[in-house]
Amino acid sequence: MQGVVISSPYEDFDLYTYFVELVKQIPEGKVASYLEIAKALGDPVAAVSCAYMQSELREAQNVPLHRVVRASGELGGYKTIEEVRGDTARLRDEGLTVRSGKVKFVDSHRFTDFETEYPLEKMKGEQEKLSERVSMDDDFDEDLIGAVDVSYDGRKGYAAFSYAEDDEYISRNRSMDANFPYIPGFLFYREYRFIKQLARNFGGTLLIDGNGLIHPRFFGLASATGVFLNKATIGVAKSLLLGRVKHNWVLYRDRKIGYVLNRNTIISPGHRISVDSSVDFMIGKYNHVYPEILKIAHNSTVKLRREQTKILEAS
Repeated sequence: MQGVVISSPYEDFDLYTYFVELVKQIPEGKVASYLEIAKALGDPVAAVSCAYMQSELREAQNVPLHRVVRASGELGGYKTIEEVRGDTARLRDEGLTVRSGKVKFVDSHRFTDFETEYPLEKMKGEQEKLSERVSMDDDFDEDLIGAVDVSYDGRKGYAAFSYAEDDEYISRNRSMDANFPYIPGFLFYREYRFIKQLARNFGGTLLIDGNGLIHPRFFGLASATGVFLNKATIGVAKSLLLGRVKHNWVLYRDRKIGYVLNRNTIISPGHRISVDSSVDFMIGKYNHVYPEILKIAHNSTVKLRREQTKILEAS
């Protein structure tokens, strides 16, 4: 099937920077919770990720991260005891009452008036709109198979693309800083920039460590990658994001959207392949085990991470 490779204004979106700009809006003497910032980003589901971003940005200069607390008023998140003590002192200097690591969180201290464009909400809208482009018509290569995996160490991402050629596995690697944390339902905006760099010229069927149709908007990483790069894709995930399992089939409102190969391997069609064909293909090629080619891609990310860690330690 012929098609056009498309792009998104959000495929390289830096959510860390956007998070910082929101935090900078919190005035002295006020605090905001992770949930309130997540809402300002456009989706409450990002609350835990806000705590993670706060921890990753702890060295940032001139950013009042101490003004971001839990909904209960507790300091913490991913903070050390020393960091909690430091934040306690700063908040007290700004006129807030803090006892036993908890801000007296009254309405007069709560800041919610963020100026924001709600980027996550716009991304959800994009996913819903583009999910209509997902094709379940079979148009995939059964012989040329590639796989992509991305692993992380803090904000550093390590990606590998592997494929089989003449009975030999070939891998390409890439490392970059991640500019988007993990948020359920938004994995595309975290990992597509890696996949695009490594696999955009690949002409076969692409297995992706993530979901396809099994997604709140039926547009998981595998489906989105397939649509954006016009490739046949299959999602291979390790946990169930959506639906219920009956006789190994993943059902959502009685619609088949995936299949459980084993307790750690859940497959769903991404693009240019039907649900039934994706299941028949994966069982026929890999039986009921995790695909070897994805293991090779993952091992390549681990090797790359170790090599670069050694280089940094030696420098």
